[in-house]
Amino acid sequence: MDPEKAGWCWLKLKDYEQALVYFKDASVLQPDDVNLHMQVGQCYLNLKDYDGALHQYSKLRFFTPDNLKVLRPIAYCQFVLGKPDMAVEIYAQILGMSSNPSAYDLMNAANIKLCLGERKEALSLYKQCLFLDSPGRNELMNAFDEDTQYLVKNGIPASDIPLIRDYLMFQTES
Repeated sequence: MDPEKAGWCWLKLKDYEQALVYFKDASVLQPDDVNLHMQVGQCYLNLKDYDGALHQYSKLRFFTPDNLKVLRPIAYCQFVLGKPDMAVEIYAQILGMSSNPSAYDLMNAANIKLCLGERKEALSLYKQCLFLDSPGRNELMNAFDEDTQYLVKNGIPASDIPLIRDYLMFQTES
C-alpha cells in the first residue's frame, strides 16, 4: 500500500504512532510535499511529542514562512515547552497577518503575554477572544483549562489560575 494512503488510514483510526511511520516514509518519497510534512508534525502533536513537532514545523517554516498552519503549532509548542519568549514573536506575526484573528490565536497570545508578566496585555487579549462569535465561551474555557498546566509550567502561580478563570468566565462586554 502507498505509504501516504496508509498514513491516512492510521490517522482515521487515531493510531498516531503508525500514522507517523507511514507519513514519514511518504515524506521521504515526496520530499517537496508540504502537506505530508505537516501531517508528520500533526502526528507528533497528537502524540504530545512537542519537541518532534517543533522540529518538524520549524523545517516547514523555512519553506512556508507565512503559513498559519505552520506558525500556530510552532508557537504553541514553544509555549508548551516553556519558551514563551520565543513564542511571543510568532504570535505577534500570527495576529498581524489577519484583521480577524481566531479566538484561539487570541487566547494563545494572551497565555504567552501572561507568562511574560504582561498582565494588562494578556487580559485585553483574553477579553477580545471571549466576544468573538465562535467558538462559544464554554469551549474557550475548556481550552484555557487544558492549557493551565503549561501556564503553571511557565511560571504562573497555580493560585492565580482560578482568579484568571473567574475573570474570563464572568467577563461582560463593555
